[in-house]
Amino acid sequence: MLDLAAALFSLNAVAQDEAIYADVGYAHVTFLTDDDFGFETTSNSVISHVGWNATKYFGAEAEIGIVSFPEENSNDILSAEVKTTVTLGAYGVARYPLTEQVTVYGRAGYVYADAEFTVEAFGMETVSEDTFQWIGYGGGLRWRLGETRNGIRTEFTHYDLKDIEARAFTLAFQRHF
Repeated sequence: MLDLAAALFSLNAVAQDEAIYADVGYAHVTFLTDDDFGFETTSNSVISHVGWNATKYFGAEAEIGIVSFPEENSNDILSAEVKTTVTLGAYGVARYPLTEQVTVYGRAGYVYADAEFTVEAFGMETVSEDTFQWIGYGGGLRWRLGETRNGIRTEFTHYDLKDIEARAFTLAFQRHF
């Protein structure tokens, strides 16, 4: 009986040891405007998460992204230049382990972005700075690499930032602590 109690205690200790995680990776993001111009652009981003597994199935995480845009984007009506911007997010996470190595998860939360951009349309140029905040939601898979605390995270997230929608595909290296 003592052996069983010791085994259960050590499993609980391992679960508690891995309650915190962090990752860093690449995100390919597509931005679309909701206005009549139908402007679309893509970016390459560095994205990172820090999270806490409160239970086996639920947790929370914070997200930070550094978004880098091409020098200039244009369509038939306007051209725009967006400086590198930072995004911040806070999410609730629900997960379900499919196997010991693979976990599927969904997340939803609040997103904040601050951007400075120059828009030229009809021969006029406008420089402005704006903040965007609304919701983000999505899901993905985490693959644990063998018996280590390391893993690969892949996900899709949809950001609804009032007048702008963004869709991000992320691939990241994850470490549990």
